[in-house]
Amino acid sequence: MSNVSFAKTDFPPELANMKKTLETSLKSAPISECRQRLTPLLDIETLEFLKFLETNFQNKSADTTLLNTAIAKYMSYKKGLNKFFGMVTLNSNVLGNMQSTEYTNYVKCREIMDMYISLAKQKLMNYMKSNSVQKKATMLVEKYKGIGNKLKDLNDAIAQMYGYFATFKNKSPGFLNKCVTN
Repeated sequence: MSNVSFAKTDFPPELANMKKTLETSLKSAPISECRQRLTPLLDIETLEFLKFLETNFQNKSADTTLLNTAIAKYMSYKKGLNKFFGMVTLNSNVLGNMQSTEYTNYVKCREIMDMYISLAKQKLMNYMKSNSVQKKATMLVEKYKGIGNKLKDLNDAIAQMYGYFATFKNKSPGFLNKCVTN
């Protein structure tokens, strides 16, 4: 998946600078501030992911191409969130003590990150469903338009043949006229 490229979304440079600052502060933050430091980072990453989904699914290319790109971006998003959570360090003496407040804060941070991942996955699924339904509906409308155009052409051809027949009927002499109409 490393050769997959994503559409560049235009985010303000201030947001990128804020993200770098938040990453730096997360590395040095105590575990008790994990939620306050991690949540803004997760917000920025999620905003970028949702903006990507919006622009990706507005594209008119084939449905499977869009889906594959969106899934690859989701995996990259998830990996980025896990990288941020990996910056949160838990003291080795706390690992055995499940009752400590530090461990509780660590678990709550993980739950928040899982909530963001779940939200992004749900948004991805919604875009995938609505996009495939829209593309199928568009294809059906185009097919019906094609059928309608062919029926119009057929109707024109029948009207033209009727016109020829009426002209022939009006120009035929006496006994031939009775043969044509009977």
